[in-house]
Parts: sequence; C-alpha cells; structure tokens
Amino acid sequence: MEQNALNRRIPELDALRGIFMLMIFLFHVHLFPNGGKIGVTFFFVLSGFSMTLGYRNKIITDNFSYKAFLNKRLIKIIQIHWLTLGLAVILKIIEIVVSGFKISIIPQFLANFFLVQSWIPDPEYYLSFNSVSWYLSDTLFFIAIFPLLIRFVVNVPEVIQIVVAIISISFYCVVVKYTPQLLYIFPLVRLLDFVLGVYLAFWLLNRKTSFYEKLSKKIHGITNFIIIGCFILIASLIVESIMLGDLLSFVSVCYWPAIVTIIVCVTLISVCNGGGQFVAKQNFAMAGLH
Repeated sequence: MEQNALNRRIPELDALRGIFMLMIFLFHVHLFPNGGKIGVTFFFVLSGFSMTLGYRNKIITDNFSYKAFLNKRLIKIIQIHWLTLGLAVILKIIEIVVSGFKISIIPQFLANFFLVQSWIPDPEYYLSFNSVSWYLSDTLFFIAIFPLLIRFVVNVPEVIQIVVAIISISFYCVVVKYTPQLLYIFPLVRLLDFVLGVYLAFWLLNRKTSFYEKLSKKIHGITNFIIIGCFILIASLIVESIMLGDLLSFVSVCYWPAIVTIIVCVTLISVCNGGGQFVAKQNFAMAGLH
C-alpha cells in the first residue's frame, strides 16, 4: 500500500454526513429533540478530522500561506452566511413592522454579521436573526486557529500538550457544573470536539504503511459486519441521548466514544479497500440553512 494511505477521498464519510445531518433536520422539525446535540458533536469532530487529513502536510511546510488558507476556507462560510442572513433580515423587517423596533436589534445584527454571536452567552444574541448560524460562528473560530493547532501538535512537547489537555478538561467540567448553558454553543467549549477530531486524524496519519497492509487483510472479509456495527453504534447514540436526561444530553463528551469509533471504522474500511483521493470538505450550505 502506498505511503500516503490516508491521502484519499472517503465517500463513506459522505454517507455518515447524510445520516447525522438528518438527525439535525429532525431536531429542527421537532421530531428528534436530541438530534441536534448528537449531529453537531459529530460534525465538529469530523471537521477537525477531515481538515487535518487534508491540510496537515501543507501546514507544516515552510511555504504555507496562512492568508491563502483563510481566504480559501472562509469565503465559503461568508457567502452562505450573508445569503441566509439576508433572508433573516427580511423576516426581521416584517417582524419590526408588526411588533415595533427594539434598539437591541442593532447589536444583535452586528454580532450576526461578523459571526461573533456565539461568543455572547445570551440567546437573544446567539439565536437572533438566522439562529443556526451560531454553528458558522464556531466554525469560523476553528478555521482561524486550525493552522496553529496543527503546529502545536507537531512542535510542542507531549508533556505540555498533556498539561493543556488537563486544563481544558478541567475547564469543561467547570462549565458542566456551573454554566451548563454554554455547553451547546460557546466556541471554547465546542473547540474540544474539533480538537478531538484533529488528534484522531494525527493518530491515523502516524500509523505506518505496514499497519494498513496488515489491517486490509484482516478487514477484507468482515467489512459488512463492521458496517452493521457502525449502524448499531448510531442507534446506541440515539438511545444514549434519551437516557442521559436534560443536562447530560448536552455534554458532548458522552457521545465521543461512539462517534470516534464510527469515524475510525469507516475511514479504515475505505482506506483498506483502496478508496479514491481524500477531500476535506464541510457542508457549510446545510449549516447555514438547516
């Protein structure tokens, strides 16, 4: 198997995107109350994972352009965001005509326009205008710091990384206990999901070619069973979200084991069966419109 075994397009991940996007859609039409919690966690983890597979080698080179990277990645977000925000503004104008103008609309609009609304821990802001664009606000932050994250993982000693991880987990625990309302939307909290995907990709990228060669021989005859297992894990996520209760269902860490297992299994199946070229992509359009 070739050295860059993970430099491939993984079409099976597209199928996973469809399944979890359906969960989010069912949440918004009030058919699956916890669909958004599971789906958003999956997409943040997958974003970190796919971006690392697609950009790690480019970022660690000397000729990497941070400006070019941002231009390429952010233009997609901005285009979708301004389109959906424009539609939301039309609806807001109708609301103003009916209910009257409130001065708070101005800062809410500015926060939305510049995609910083998810940093303001007030639903009047992060759910104003196009309410689902808080996801784009978080994603904008993740993309902005992504090259720094890659260089951090590559260049910083593991001991320091472990210390940072402990501090981050401690911060998360404090949020769970004292400010649980920040669990779902606040960027620094959701960053942990994204970083999990980054480290997951690094783990796979650091496996030797012989690892994939041996694995491909073992996986060949049991691919269908692994796929069935992934669907069972997806079903277990749904059951788990219901059993966790109102507070714990917002704790994305609870969904990590199943989500990580699903992503790894699907990726390994595709790579070992010789998939095509990998493409790190995200469904920004659906994120802005769902």
